[in-house]
Amino acid sequence: MPNYRSNQEIIRAGSRERITFTLYADNQVYNLISATECEIRLKKLNNPSYTKIYSSADPIPIVSFDTDRASGKIHLDPAADTFQNGMGLLKGYINVKINNKWYAFEEDEEFGIMVRDNFTTTTSTSTTTTI
Repeated sequence: MPNYRSNQEIIRAGSRERITFTLYADNQVYNLISATECEIRLKKLNNPSYTKIYSSADPIPIVSFDTDRASGKIHLDPAADTFQNGMGLLKGYINVKINNKWYAFEEDEEFGIMVRDNFTTTTSTSTTTTI
């Protein structure tokens, strides 16, 4: 079964910075040329009932394959509201559809994303500045 390698990511709430995952099978980059869909599932560590699924098949996808599918890369390009204040630590899982069958890429481990709150200050003129 394929697995992947990624670091624990620490991001600020509201971040739109791309996160790239490289998927592996048997310690080799997994070629995604035959893949037709990918998804990333995020679960809150402090609220196990919270699960958010982002798919490359969504109407406005924030998950995508790299243009070079042989590179084994999948990208998460968060929207402004994907990572919100108070989310804390998220556990993530990657699934890829190949020949109409889903394969999970978390066999050996899951990945983590720590969402740090985006603190703001308000001045008397009601403008908000991100610190």
